[in-house]
Amino acid sequence: MGTWLPGFMRGWTWRATFEMAVLRGMTAARSMVLLRAIAVGACLAPLLQLGWYILGEIERPGSVLGADPGVAVVRYLGEWSITWLLVTLTLSTLARRCHWNLLLRVRRMIGLFAFSYVCLHLLAYLGLLAGFEPGRLVDDLTKRPYIMVGFAAFLALLPLAVTSTRGWQRRLGVRWKRLHRLVYLVCMLAVVHLVWLSKGSYADAFIYGSWATLLLLERLLSVTRGRIAVLKTSL
Repeated sequence: MGTWLPGFMRGWTWRATFEMAVLRGMTAARSMVLLRAIAVGACLAPLLQLGWYILGEIERPGSVLGADPGVAVVRYLGEWSITWLLVTLTLSTLARRCHWNLLLRVRRMIGLFAFSYVCLHLLAYLGLLAGFEPGRLVDDLTKRPYIMVGFAAFLALLPLAVTSTRGWQRRLGVRWKRLHRLVYLVCMLAVVHLVWLSKGSYADAFIYGSWATLLLLERLLSVTRGRIAVLKTSL
């Protein structure tokens, strides 16, 4: 197009194109910074709220966290652990379905926040409920199945957190994706753990269970369609 234009116009055209590319790059960078800031703020907000609850509990015991503050703290961290795990899977689904690849750039960060919440949940249980007593932990694992299920979810999540870096992704190659599909198993184990703990009201367990089931079904449908497409092209 620009071959027949005068020299100064060709220069202006290329300069305008370059400036537009720079502006687009700046806009994308700003969008990424904003998205990361929103994600970090959202992930930290529940911890700040919990800190506020604990301060209120110190000032007026029993007024905020109820009759058993230890159980309340453990449950609070557990529910947010499941929430962030499901948010991570939801971001993957939205990026795949809607081609919002920008979401993939914060998925890993939110996934690590989810793992941090799981660690805090486990630490709160060990400290507030088990008193850091190995005998009490062994007793709970053998006599309370929901503790065993929750611990199994943690053990399954541990290698996913360790191998979440790009370096591990390059080392494992195709096996990395296969390994990280374990996150669906982790979510289902976490929901079972929550259902087992629910007493009286199963509303939260139903919400989390439905959310996890929908994500799992969508993933199974996506994988099935992909395999069918491969079979059709090979015929």
